[in-house]
Order: sequence, then structure tokens, then C-alpha cells
Amino acid sequence: MENGMQENWQRLLLPGRLIGEALAQDDHCLSLEECCTAGVGSADYDFSSPQFTAEIAGKGLPNFGAAHFTRQGMLPEIQRFWRSFDSRIVLWKYADLDMQEMTDYTGVSQQVIAAAVVRPKDFVVDADYFLILATPLEVSLHALRFAPGSDRLLQPMPTQYAVATDDVLTTALAADAASGRIFLGGNDGCIHELQYSEDESSWLRRPRKCRKVAVSWNLQSQLPVALQRICVTMFGQSESVVQLATESSRGLLIALSSLSNISIFHVPAGQRNSQGRLEEKPVVQLCSITQSSIASEVGRIKARLFPGLLAANSRGLNPFGAVAAATGLASQPPRLVKVWPVEKTQGGSIVACAVAEDGTRVFLKGVFRASSSVPTSDVNSPGNGTQQRCNQITSVAVHHVRFLDALAPKNLRVKDALWEDGVTLLQCQVSEHDSASSAFAGGRAGGAEMPEYVNAVVVLSTDLRVIAQRQGRNRSPWLQHASLAEHVDTVHLHRSGSAVPEILGIAMLPRPVSKPVEQLFSKGNGLVLPVLHLSELAKQQLVPAPSFIIISGIGAHILRKTQPINVLQGLLLNGNMAQLQDFVNQFTAEQVCAMCFQTLTQAMPKISARSNASRPDKIDASSASRNKLRVAKTDMLAQPSSSLASTASLRDPAEEVLLLRTEQFLLSPQLSVQMGFSQVLPALQGPQMSAQTSPLGYPVMFQSAARLSARLRGLYSYLSRLIRPFWLSPVMLVSWPPAQAEKPKRKRPDEWWPPPPDPAPVAKGAQWRCAFSKPQRSYAQSELSLLKMTLDRCLPRLVRTEPGLADGGFAGASISQEEVDAAQGALRIVAASLEALDFLDLLSGCTAAMSSGSCPAEVLQRFSELTFRDLVCQPEAQQVLQRLMQAGVVASRDLSRCPTLFSQSDLEIQESFEVLRMVQESLTAAGAGTSMLEIARLSNLTHRALSVLERHAARVNLTEAAGRLRAVGACKGLVALCSSVAKARDSKDEAMRPHDASNPRIQQLHYARLECYQIVLGILDDFLSFARQRPGMQSNFALLQPLQDDGGGSARILDLPELLPSHIQESDATSILDALLRHCLEGRQYQADELFHFCVLKWMMQSGLPPYRYKSPYLKNFLQVHAKDDPEILCRYLQHNGRWAEACDAYLSLARDSGTIYRVGGPSNLSGSQQQILLLQKAAMCARMPHSNRRVEPILRMMTEVTAMRTESSRETPDMHSSIARRPLS
Repeated sequence: MENGMQENWQRLLLPGRLIGEALAQDDHCLSLEECCTAGVGSADYDFSSPQFTAEIAGKGLPNFGAAHFTRQGMLPEIQRFWRSFDSRIVLWKYADLDMQEMTDYTGVSQQVIAAAVVRPKDFVVDADYFLILATPLEVSLHALRFAPGSDRLLQPMPTQYAVATDDVLTTALAADAASGRIFLGGNDGCIHELQYSEDESSWLRRPRKCRKVAVSWNLQSQLPVALQRICVTMFGQSESVVQLATESSRGLLIALSSLSNISIFHVPAGQRNSQGRLEEKPVVQLCSITQSSIASEVGRIKARLFPGLLAANSRGLNPFGAVAAATGLASQPPRLVKVWPVEKTQGGSIVACAVAEDGTRVFLKGVFRASSSVPTSDVNSPGNGTQQRCNQITSVAVHHVRFLDALAPKNLRVKDALWEDGVTLLQCQVSEHDSASSAFAGGRAGGAEMPEYVNAVVVLSTDLRVIAQRQGRNRSPWLQHASLAEHVDTVHLHRSGSAVPEILGIAMLPRPVSKPVEQLFSKGNGLVLPVLHLSELAKQQLVPAPSFIIISGIGAHILRKTQPINVLQGLLLNGNMAQLQDFVNQFTAEQVCAMCFQTLTQAMPKISARSNASRPDKIDASSASRNKLRVAKTDMLAQPSSSLASTASLRDPAEEVLLLRTEQFLLSPQLSVQMGFSQVLPALQGPQMSAQTSPLGYPVMFQSAARLSARLRGLYSYLSRLIRPFWLSPVMLVSWPPAQAEKPKRKRPDEWWPPPPDPAPVAKGAQWRCAFSKPQRSYAQSELSLLKMTLDRCLPRLVRTEPGLADGGFAGASISQEEVDAAQGALRIVAASLEALDFLDLLSGCTAAMSSGSCPAEVLQRFSELTFRDLVCQPEAQQVLQRLMQAGVVASRDLSRCPTLFSQSDLEIQESFEVLRMVQESLTAAGAGTSMLEIARLSNLTHRALSVLERHAARVNLTEAAGRLRAVGACKGLVALCSSVAKARDSKDEAMRPHDASNPRIQQLHYARLECYQIVLGILDDFLSFARQRPGMQSNFALLQPLQDDGGGSARILDLPELLPSHIQESDATSILDALLRHCLEGRQYQADELFHFCVLKWMMQSGLPPYRYKSPYLKNFLQVHAKDDPEILCRYLQHNGRWAEACDAYLSLARDSGTIYRVGGPSNLSGSQQQILLLQKAAMCARMPHSNRRVEPILRMMTEVTAMRTESSRETPDMHSSIARRPLS
């Protein structure tokens, strides 16, 4: 059983490594700094394959009233569109177009000119969000709350937080999502921070709960009001702040002015003071870049990118800064419409992206004090590096410029822009003539009357084909250099017979997933491997496609992304083999196989429903495969599969065709060879990829010992994406109670040794919770269960070689043993993952037992460090889980659902331990008044538990079992268990009579058996020590009978009972010790264990006990080898066993050896002659016994001679002493 468990764990190591490689492959997505070459521009787009579909949804816009509105905008944090009517503001929920939910609120007295939403700070508990309303006179905060358990917005409530604007119009609002800090931009070009707190008191002043702090200012703003008006009259209005944006991962605040100047500020993280209050450090300006600098660099790059295009014929030389001046074209100053901060993981050292009015995107790179660029390996470094790097930014420069296509309309004007989830939406306005003649013309009905100006949305999305090829580098023949490739889609909102619609706002719609699942995929959940930062190629198998809403005057338009899997499903329905081949070449065979597995997995519920309804006869697989080879290549996908052929009556025909063709496309051997699915892919290697980093937290080495086909690589890609949020995340989160603070010891100057490790945390009182909620675990279980059903159906065809393919020339379709192991390993790891999730379900309800302190703190600390990967495929985790089970954290009967984590033998052993614990509790509760019937019942339970332990001796923790058995008094059973464990450790008895005792393996087996015997010797030591002490408390147990003489000179007692009393007397201890020794040395079950007998006999000699009283078959050999210091024991052994002749000869031999003094049974101060006489007496006694065949007369004569010699020597000794005394001193 133990070998089977170890083999199972070993089989999970290869699938675990393949999943790690697939995760690293998905993480290998180049940042903007790596994709965009520094100092150059690009303008390559793909217009051939549309990526988005637009449709009008819902009942149109709600009725806001006939009054003229003041301002309007989008609040994407709460999915609301706002419109103000003087002091009244209306919030419309655009995420649910059918409900038409609107919230009308009047919380200010002046007209609303700006609005934003921010998460409140930690001390605010009665609000989910703060609604920031800016009026010409003040900026105030209003509390927003949602109904419990829903996203229905309750009526907003005003708060006490408000500041005056000082006659400055607020033109921009921004808030930091991480800290909740609020920033205001005014038309005077100044930036302020709105600070609010619980109670901020100052010396001799009233407490101020809200105030406005200047972040940046200019000279005009510092003048008195009268002088400011004069300056405005004479010099005009100064530049205003038109946009503020924050970025939490870097701690940046980016401001865009009306003159297209960009300023970057650093927002330090808050720190708590000694009183526990949060202190917010002031915002620091890092750098800025002017409009002229941007225009000069963009003009230089554009001139190099479009050198041969004339200004009159091409947009490539459309006026933008220095290019217009160089060509002599009349132009207006360039204007930046939008600026977006770029996250650290997405952009590298690129900190911002600005969008110009003509659609040009300018990527700005931060220049740091240490170096001109930040190394790529530091992009994903965690910790406090973000704050340090932001402080080191000295300036920003243009890194790369992304122009629109050269054939784009030159009169295109971008009015607003949005960048979310890798998709850029440009709200544009183009003329009728330019729109009809450009490559951007699309989405309009032919022959429709066009107005003079057309509002359109240009959608730029990443070309996923390039990402697929880049991730499959060194596998696919289509290798491209690092570049930014994008698709272009144009969405026209004009309808025939209607006026030009005005676009009111653009926002991203929330994904239609439950909130727990959304939190599982988000970065804010603290996951090691988040999902939302991945490319759409990897996310399409986890989350729905991104969708956007465009609110215009004619209604709400839903813009949906077309995922590659949707394109594949459409091609499978069409059945065009040429297009399918092109799709596989573009997206690589590995990614296409992952999409096919996703399609089959999503269809499993319906297939299962069909299987339960009807079970038709199965078609022979070999005959079906031979028939497929006779069909033409163009009709291959039309052949039905045996596993799905009878499902047409229960599904839509189109869906039925899709599933049939997907299975045929993926599993057909001939199509696999044609599409490259069965081609063996080499390991990912290359110096350019080995230095990359990923969110895994360590450098990713793209190496693998396995050489698998693209089909199996796609299977592992799909599997890795399903378990990605769990894989490297800890399974349990714990808050340890504070430990007692020790007084720090003063370190001596000469002390260089490192300090000792930190002690284990306090286990009792710790707060435990599962890292994943119940809905999240249920979601993962459902997805993995469907994949397991898919693998159960597809695995026989994945690992089978068709016999007819070798004749048809398809030699590449043979399946290697490595692929068979990988395919079966995928099924095993899915099953192990499901068991791990079941175990977490059980453990989430046992957190109280973990906090009780019953389990050792070291085990709990190790368990808190385990990740989901460790739980699934790491053998080291099994020891921790067994310790948890042994501590009683989870009942063993509930763990039967996890045979991979807990084997059947482990569960049976734990059940035996629980039975022994119950027996101990019963004995403790009954005390000394236990009845004989109860003792018999408990003895029977103990015997059953011992039978289980002996059956699984190879997996028993002998130390724990010994403690439990001794607690109930089952010493006899413990001896039997120790012998069984020793036999299990050395099943071939190699340590008994080894041929080479110096062999390390023999020595290891020898010490393994001795470790078991030491427990038995410990029991004997305890009884011997107790027998030598005073008697203890008398019990009502049925004690052993006194020794009886059987007429042969030996003592005989009754057998030991299964349970010994907890309190025994001295006489009882002596009898029990004698019976236990007789059980060990004379028991039948130990007759073959020579090493066990030798250990017990040696212990008896060291303890001064007579080993010759017991009938051990190995006693004589033991005495001949180990009794050289006391040879009389061998004589006593012969005498005790009635071997009188041999005993007489042995005594005579010892008596004749007069030169050696031996220790005999008499007093220790006897002389040599006295010992000789004693030995001769014992020899004479043996000679007198019947059938000894020895005469006693010679022995008596020897005794007489020895006595005479002793008398003579005693006489000579005094004379010698007197002569010596009479000698004179010289």
C-alpha cells in the first residue's frame, strides 16, 4: 500500500511540471516597453478580420426630462451614467438596460459641473462609495450605499465633508483607488487635494474634518482676486487642468493641461503613527513634459516612418507639431485629448500613454536617476520597489509613437478615448467624404444617405495571433520580432433617416460572472497568479469576452469582442478545411487544441443528460476509424463520432454539428497529422526567454524534459488556465495570536553567530479561514468535473494508435509511452485537484479544531505554508496532512472522499487510533471500578484496532501507536505490533544473517528493526523499575495468579490479558514482567525473529535478570557468544533445563580453571578457592541427579584437595606476615 501511494505521488510530478510550464507560457506576455521599439513609430494594423460586433440593446435611453442639462459623464466604478440639471443630478444604471433604474438626487444648492466616485477611507463604515460633486462654489462628498446583497443604489446622503473652491471652477476630478485620496484640478491650472478625516484638531482652533491642500500652483493663482482679474483681462486665462488620472501600483498622479502639457506627481503610501492613525504624506511633483517637446519628437518619428508621402495626399504628414512647421503647412497647435497611466506589469518603464486629437498614441517612458531605463527583470519585482522607483523618476520622454494607418481620413478628430483590458476605443468625428473613401469605412448600410459629419468609434485591439506565435516560440515556424500588432474595427452610429447621433459616453461593461468568481480572478484578491492581466487568448477559457457600452442620442450600443474560440467554432460549422488550416497556422496547433477541449468541456452537461436519457449500442472504434480513412479530406468533419452520434434529438442541430466536428477535428488521427496536432513539440529553450520574469515570483526557465504533441500541450494549457487562480496560492489563511514579547538580549561585539530561528507561533487562538470561498471552490469543482468527464470520454482515443494509419502512410500518428503517461497524468491531476477541493470543503468547517491547540504548532505552521500545488502533487504535503488527521482536526470517515491525499490504509489506521482513544476515555471514566464485562468489551475493541494496525504495519507511525497502546495498557498487543512493523521494514529478513554486515543497506535495515525493539525494551524497563519500588494503589482488575510449580523446576503463569491495569502493585508488576518476558521469548509469533530474542536477552543480562529461566530457542547460542564475561550463566542454563551431564562438565571446567576468577552466585568477596569449592558443589549436585551418567566421587576428591590446599595456605599466610614484620628497617 505504501509503495502504491508513493508511486501515485511520483506519477503526479510530471503533470505538475507540465502545468507549471503552461502557466509560465501564459505569463510570457511582453510589456509595452518590450513590444514598442524605442525612438521609432509604427502604424501597422489588420483590417481583414473584424473583432467586434455592435448592436443596439435595451429600450433606449431613459427619459431624463425636457430640461436642458448642465453636464454629463460616466461613473464606471458603480456602472452609472450621470447627467446634471443645475443642482439636480440623475444617475442611470447602464449595466442593466432592461430595468431602467434611475436615481434622482439634489444634495447641493448650485449647479453641478463635475462628478466622480471614490472608495471611502478605512474609518468610514456607513458608505460603500463617496459621490464627489463639484459646483462653482464648493466640492462636497455624498455617501452612496447599495441595497444588501444587490447592486441597487439607495438614495444618496450628504456628508459633512465639503470645501470651498475660492471662485475657481473644478475642471477635473480624480481619486486613488488604493488610498481613497481625492484630487481636484481647476481652471487656474492648480491641483489641490481634498483631505478629510475623522477629527483633525489644531492648537486653539476648531476641529477641521475637511480641507483643501495645494499640490501644484502658479504665480497667477497666488495673486489677490482683483489682480487675478486684471491678469486675465490683459493676458488671457491661464492653462487649465482638463484631466487627472491616478495609478496605484506605481503611486502616480498624472495631470493633463489644456495646452497639452503633462505633469507627473508621486503619491506616497500612507503610514500609521504611534497612535494608530493614518498619516498621508504630501504629494510630490516628479517631472513634466511640454507640448512642444512631445510635438518635436513625434514629428521626427513621423518623418522617418512616412518619408515618401506628400502632405496633400496622405495623412502621414498631417500637421502635428514639428512636422507641420517643417513642411510649411498651416496648422493649429496639436492637442492631447486623453492621457492614461500604465501599470507596472503592463508597461514596464512606460508610465503613461497620451492620445492626440488625430488618433496618434504617444507612449511616455520614465527616465530614472539610476539609469536611463529600467531593466525588464525588475518590472515585476514585488515589495516596496514601487515607491523607491517612483521617487527616482527625473523626467519622461517619448518612447514610441503609434500612428493611425496612412490611409485613415485626415479630417478625423478624436473627442474622447478609453483604454480598458487591452482594447482602445477612440470616439471620433470624421467628414462624409473622408469616411466613405478610407480604410476605416465599415459598418454602414449601402446606399444610405450620409450626413456632413459622422460620429464613429474606432476600436483598436491586440492581434492575438502574434501573442500565440510569440508564446509558441521555438515551436512554430511563424516567428516574428517583438512588435505591437493590432486589429482595427470601425463602429458607425449613423442610421438612415436620423440625425447625426451624439456620443454621450463610453464605458466597459462588467463581465457577466458572479461576484465571488470575479474576485477570484481579480488582482485585489491577493492571488499569486491573477487572471485579468493575461492576454485574451488565455482569459477566453476563464472569463467571458469583454464588452463595452456606447451611449448615444439614439440609444445604447453594446460592443462585444469576438474571441478566437468563437471564430474556430464558426469555421468548424462551415467545414472549410483550408480556412481551418489557416486558423491553425495563425494561432498554433497548441492553442487550437486548447480551444477544442474547451468546446467539448462546455458541452459535457448536455452530453451527460443525453447519456442518462438513452444508452444506445456503441460502435466498434476500430471499424469506425477504418471507415474514416475512405472519406475525402473535404468531408472528414462530416463523419459522426461514436460517442456523440445519438445526441441530435436532444440538442440544436447547429450545436450538434459543432460538437461532432470538434471531436472529429481534435481526435481523428488523420486530421491530427494533417493539422499538426500529433506533431511532437520540443522543449522551450533559448537565451532570450530564460531571462524573463513572470508573476510566479521567480525567473521562468522554459525547459521541459517531456516531448509532447501539440494536442497534449493544448490539454495542459487549458487545464492550467482552469486551476490558475488556485495553483500557487496558499490554501489557508491564518492570523496567529500575538506572542509574548521577550526582552531583547544585548549582543556582544565579538558575537558573530547568526541569531536562532524564530519560535513556532502560538497555535491556540489562531484565526483560520480558507483562502477561497465556498462559491469559488464550487466554481472550480464544476469546471474540473466537466473536464474530467471530457477526459474520460476522450482519453481512450488520445492514447490509442489506429492500426490502419501505418498502411496509409501516417507514421507520425504513433503514440509514445511518454505521451500516454502525460495524458493519464492529466486525468490524475484533475482527480487530485477535485479531491483537494473536497478536502478544503471539509477543512473550512473544522477551523475551530485547528484553533483549539490540539495540533502541534509546527504542523500548523507548515500547513499554513502549503499551496494548492503542494496539496495536489507534492509528496511532502502528505506528511503534514497525516499529522492533521492524527490530531483529529478532520474526522477520518469524512476523508474517504480523498483517496489520493489519504490512502485507505491511512484512514483505517486513523480509525484504529480513534478506537483506542475511545477505549482510553472509557477506562478513565470508569476508574478502578471497571466491571469484567466492560473490560471484555474494551479488550475486544483493542484487539480489533490492533488487527488493523498489524495489517498496515508498513504505514504505522510506531511512536504514536506505542503511546496510544500504552495509554490503554495494551502492552501485549504493542509487542506484537512492534514485531510486525520490524518485519514490514525488513520483509526478507536481510538483517538476520547478512552475508556482508558492512553493507550500508544491511546496516540501515538492522537499525530500522532495532528502532522497533527499543519500544519493547522501554516497556520492560518501566515494569522493572516499578517492581523495584514500593507497591502502588490496589485495583479491582483480575490480576495474574501466583507462580506455580509444574514439577519440572520451572514456573508457569497464565497468559497476559489484552489490557493491563493502570495502577498495579509491586507483586503484580513482578508477575506481569515475568509473563511479558515469557510472552516475548516463548511466544510462537516471535520464534522466527532471532534479532528480537537477542535484544530481549541482552537487556535481561544488562538488568541482572536470569535469562536461563525462559525457553528461548536462541538462548544457548546467545550465551555462547555474549556471555563470555559471566560463563556461569551457561552452566545455569544447562542445569535449569535438566541437562545434568553437560552442566556437570561445565561446572568442572570452570572449577579447573583456577587462574581466572569468575563471578558466581554467592557473595562477591569470596576468594578463588572458595569459588572453586562452590563450583565443585554445584557440579556434584548435577552428578547426583538421575540419568546424569556422572560419578560424584571424583568431584568430592577434588573438593577435599581444594579444601586442604586452602587450609595450608591459610597457615602459611600468618607466618609470612610475622616474618615480614620482624625484619629490621634499612
